[in-house]
Amino acid sequence: MAKDSGTIVVEQEYAAPVSVVWRAITDRDQMRLWFFSEMRDFKPVVGFETQFTVEFKGQEFIHRWRVSV
Repeated sequence: MAKDSGTIVVEQEYAAPVSVVWRAITDRDQMRLWFFSEMRDFKPVVGFETQFTVEFKGQEFIHRWRVSV
């Protein structure tokens, strides 16, 4: 198992209405289309936590997400 290398924060601007972007980052089904199909659950509420593993080029990457303010 690989050593935890820390937190990665991603910031990006999109040329789309706020409502479209909000849905893409808060609706589980939309998130699975745009981000990771391995994601089983997501709730856009402070304190929600989830974890899933993504395999890429023979390596496994653990994704731990927590919604915070």
